[in-house]
Amino acid sequence: MRKYDWMGCEIKHRRRPDTPFDEQPNLPGFIYVAAKTDKELQPTELAREVHQAGVRERVAGIRTKADARDYFEEVRRKLLAVEPEV
Repeated sequence: MRKYDWMGCEIKHRRRPDTPFDEQPNLPGFIYVAAKTDKELQPTELAREVHQAGVRERVAGIRTKADARDYFEEVRRKLLAVEPEV
């Protein structure tokens, strides 16, 4: 099954998905931006502190490039769910 990004481009599997994320110089910055976005997408049924603690726990669990990719996808789906169709 092929996966596509938000622009309709095919997402190709990257090499070495088990590489630790901190070996990639820019990846921690992208994780930070994704976490910041995730914090802004607080569900109405959760208290702010609970939601932010969940985001921190999720980010703390990221160890590899594949983990980071999965987290980016989670945040992307949350973002698409709240933003109106353009």
